[in-house]
Amino acid sequence: MTIQLEQEVKFRLPSVDTGTSKLTALGARVETKRHFESNILYDFPDKRLAKRDEALRLRRVGDDTWLTWKGPQHGVGRIKQRRELETLLEDGDAVEGILEALGAEECFRYEKYRTSYRLHRPENAVLTLDETPIGVYMEIEAAPARITELAEKLELDMADAIGVSYPRLYERFRLETPDAPKFMVFPSNASPGL
Repeated sequence: MTIQLEQEVKFRLPSVDTGTSKLTALGARVETKRHFESNILYDFPDKRLAKRDEALRLRRVGDDTWLTWKGPQHGVGRIKQRRELETLLEDGDAVEGILEALGAEECFRYEKYRTSYRLHRPENAVLTLDETPIGVYMEIEAAPARITELAEKLELDMADAIGVSYPRLYERFRLETPDAPKFMVFPSNASPGL
């Protein structure tokens, strides 16, 4: 199990090529090649996790599944900061069944293609390029001072930093795009009526 303080921001980019060029110029190297991620968020019928600003997520990447709990946001400004507990599961399907048996329900799904990068010193930062159904984003995960430093080096303006999760971003997107599907999934995975 990994326990950490998640500290990150997102920046909307015009394209994957823009992000790749910026990261290459910075000297970042691919740590995890482009891969598809499917994420399911769970909550209970009374929305107790949402009311406490917590999240419970199953993330599937190929044959691997992770269970993640995220605590309430407690950062200030544009940098998202929250406690995170995560573990790789031996049997994702069984855990999904356990969650449902306990009364948890799927409340949101989102998908992305992610490429992860690291700088020459692993402790510095994790940088990711995410291709989502609502655009391309770069995430910088590091200590707040390092995030600000890297944003400047990447020629990204902290005034444009996004400190919210993909589910919150998608809520905003749906306000502007009323006919958008219920979940943030690629068109080939959207079920009719969602």
